[in-house]
Amino acid sequence: MIDLSWWPVELRIVLLLAPFAVGLAGLAIELHIAASSHFKVMCDALQRSEGLREELRNGGALTLKFRMLTVSAMTAGMFWPALGIRQGWLNPEDSRDFPVYLKKRMKLSMYCILIGVFWMAFVVLLVQFKRV
Repeated sequence: MIDLSWWPVELRIVLLLAPFAVGLAGLAIELHIAASSHFKVMCDALQRSEGLREELRNGGALTLKFRMLTVSAMTAGMFWPALGIRQGWLNPEDSRDFPVYLKKRMKLSMYCILIGVFWMAFVVLLVQFKRV
């Protein structure tokens, strides 16, 4: 455990709040994709992919919540295309022809969320805050 009691209070607050800010930034990017015309571009680009068809069949475009879940599922396919192709829920042509600008946004969203989660885990597991 690391003792941060000698750190200034401002730095300790930043250490605690920054992972939430980074994670929420990732969720905001994902929300933007789900709520804008980018969702239709994503659906059009992944027409041959079984994963998207399955997500849409399960209500993936009905509400904003389901649209965000669909974007998350497809982001996993963009993040690990070899796994998605091997498992059969991502078409290789769809992965190759996917719009680069949208792939970058989806990956940025995933990176922000992952950094936020790992940062929170680091703070919780490795840092000890002593009571005054």
